[in-house]
Amino acid sequence: MQKQNLVCYPAILDDSINSKGVYNVTFPDLPEIITFGDGLPKALYMASDALGTVINDVVDLPEPSDWEEIRSKNPGKIVTLVFADLTVAKQQTKDYKNTHLNE
Repeated sequence: MQKQNLVCYPAILDDSINSKGVYNVTFPDLPEIITFGDGLPKALYMASDALGTVINDVVDLPEPSDWEEIRSKNPGKIVTLVFADLTVAKQQTKDYKNTHLNE
């Protein structure tokens, strides 16, 4: 079994910008990560995927902010913790980079 290398960061899900139910997802500690999803399950999936993909390139990982503090600063928005397994994300990124289109 492969060893897990988990990271966890608070994320803000906000559907006030797009159509109701289409959530923009941002990470206060990692402003370079922005994604979205149509519905909560898709938004959370995309958030985990984006977190794993982008964070593999971050040399010095920031300390995650306090979830309660972020929640108190974002009334009316969903604030949740998003996890990513860096071992899996690194392998998926490697597989993606080695994929070629047929010419």
